Amino acid sequence: MNGISEYFKTPLKVALSGGAGAGDATSVIKGGGNDITKQAGQVNKAGAKQEEVMQKQKEQARLNQLQQKIQQTIDQSELFKQYKNQLKLEMTPEGLKIQIVDEQNRPMFDSGSSRMLPHTRVLLQQLAPELNQLPNRISISGHTDAKPFGGGQGGYSNWELSADRANTARRELVAGGLTENKILRVVGLASANPLIKSDVFSPENRRITIVVLNKDTESSILNDGFKPQMNQDVIGGPSEGAARPRRSRASPERMKRLRHPLLQLSACACAWVFVAPALHLLPWAALQGLFAGLFAILLRLPSWQRIAHGLFVPAAALASQAGIAPGWYLAALLLTLALGRNALVERVPLYRSAALVAERLAERLAGDASLLEAGCGDGRLALQLSQRRPDLRMRALENAVGSWLLARWRWLRAGKPSQLAFACRNFWNEDWGGMTRSTCSCRRNPCPGSGASSSPRPAREPAHQQHFSRARRRAG
Repeated sequence: MNGISEYFKTPLKVALSGGAGAGDATSVIKGGGNDITKQAGQVNKAGAKQEEVMQKQKEQARLNQLQQKIQQTIDQSELFKQYKNQLKLEMTPEGLKIQIVDEQNRPMFDSGSSRMLPHTRVLLQQLAPELNQLPNRISISGHTDAKPFGGGQGGYSNWELSADRANTARRELVAGGLTENKILRVVGLASANPLIKSDVFSPENRRITIVVLNKDTESSILNDGFKPQMNQDVIGGPSEGAARPRRSRASPERMKRLRHPLLQLSACACAWVFVAPALHLLPWAALQGLFAGLFAILLRLPSWQRIAHGLFVPAAALASQAGIAPGWYLAALLLTLALGRNALVERVPLYRSAALVAERLAERLAGDASLLEAGCGDGRLALQLSQRRPDLRMRALENAVGSWLLARWRWLRAGKPSQLAFACRNFWNEDWGGMTRSTCSCRRNPCPGSGASSSPRPAREPAHQQHFSRARRRAG
C-alpha cells in the first residue's frame, strides 16, 4: 500500500522538488540530455540474483520446517511409531524426499500386486494433510527389487508393477485430502534405482518415494528436463545466447511403434533370400511367417503379438489366392470399426475377464455410489456388476455403434434393469467433474488393439492396460 500511495504522490513531489528534467537527467555531459547508453528495461543483475537466492533460501527453510514437522509426527504419533523403521526422510537437491520401504515381515503391497495393504493406506492418508501445507508440487515413484516378476511372458514386468504401485499411492494420498493438481509426476522405476545398492534383492528396495519438489526441479520437469534459461539483464525476452532444449529425433515411444513394421519388413527380406515371392508366393509367405514369429520371440513380444506377426503375411497371401472380392475386405474393416472402435481409434484397452472385474468392483464400491463405465463394450461387465450390486446406479457409455447395439440387446435380455442405462457417445467428452473416485481394474496380459504405451500420457492412466470406471457419492 505504501508503494501505491507513493506512486500517486509523485506529481506533488515533482512540483516541489523538480522532476526528471535537465537537472535530474542521466547524462554523460552535464546539462545534456538523457544517457543514450542506458537501455530501457534493464534491471540490476546483482539485485535480481540476490532476490533469487533469497527466494531459494526461504523455500529451503519451508522444506526444512516440513521435514521437522513430519519427523515430529512420526516420533509422537502412536500410529507412525510402529512403522518408524519404514519411513525415511531426506533432504535432496530435488526437494524433501519421503520414502516408505518394505520390511521382510511387513510389506506395503500384496506380493506381485499393486493392491495396497491396509496399514500402508492409513500411513499415506495420514501423510496427505502434511503435504498439503506447502504449495510445492509432488513427484511419486514406485520401486521394486531386482527379483524378476513372476508373470511369465505376458508383457507385465517390474516396470508395470512399480508404475501401478505409484498410482495406487497417488490415489490414497488424494483420498487422504491431498490436492490432486499438486501431483506433478507419477513414475515406475522398477529396480533401476535401488536403495540398497549392495543388495538389489533386499526388501527395502521395494518402496514408494514421494518428493516435495523445489521450484528448480519443478521447472525442470515441466520443461522436459531442461532448466529454463532466463535473461537476467533485460526483461521481456530471452537472451541471444540462451540454450534451447533439443528434441530427440527418435523417442523411445516412436521406436516402439516402428518395431512392428520393421519386424515384418526384416522377415520379408530374410524370406526373399531363400524364396522369390514372384515365383512361389505361398512358400515365401510361410517362410516369412516363420521368420516373423522368430523375430517376435527374440524381441520378447507378448504371446499374442508373436502369433499375429507369424500369421500376418501367410494369411494375406492365402486371402489373395482365394479370389475374395475387395468389397469383403471393406466390409470386414467396417465391422471391425463398429465392434472395436475404442481399441483402434480411441486407444482404450480391453480386458478378458468381465466376471473378475465385476467381482472386484462389487467389493470396492460403497453402497451409496453411482458408477460411470467409460467404454462398456458389449455390456457384459455392466450387466454382471448390476446383478451383483443391484443397489448401484450405473451409466455405461460406448461410442462403437456395433458394441453398443450388442450391449442394448444384452440389457433387453436381462429384463431392462432400471438401475442400469446404456448410451452411445464419446466418453472422453463426458463431464467427469462430479466424480470423486477412480477405480482401475488391471490385468497382466495386454489384448490385441489396446494401443497402450510404455509411458503414461498426461490425461490417461499408466503404462499397461487398464479399464476405467468412475464412482461418486450420492448427495446427502
